[in-house]
Amino acid sequence: MEGCYLLRDRFLGDEVWEQMGLPMAECKEWVDRSELMRVYRTSLFARIVPTIKDIGLWGPRVRKAYADMGILGFADGDVEGMGLRDEEIARELDARLKEIASIAAVATA
Repeated sequence: MEGCYLLRDRFLGDEVWEQMGLPMAECKEWVDRSELMRVYRTSLFARIVPTIKDIGLWGPRVRKAYADMGILGFADGDVEGMGLRDEEIARELDARLKEIASIAAVATA
């Protein structure tokens, strides 16, 4: 759970706001509610939470911590489907990289 808390709060920038003399609480709240943080956390916890549930670590303490973090809703995510999509994206990327390498080889020949 500690790791999840650290990942959740990873980019709040405490040190930056303190060094700049800005109000830390206000800056942290702004960053915490930003679109960038929402996307980061969604991408991260959409995989972590259902995986923790799938491997059987879904006890009351874990559920409470996830509820407190506001990420409990990811529990029913489709980890297998995400993995299949990842594999398809990887295949597409590999094909594109081969295409680029082929074009580069022709251009330098």
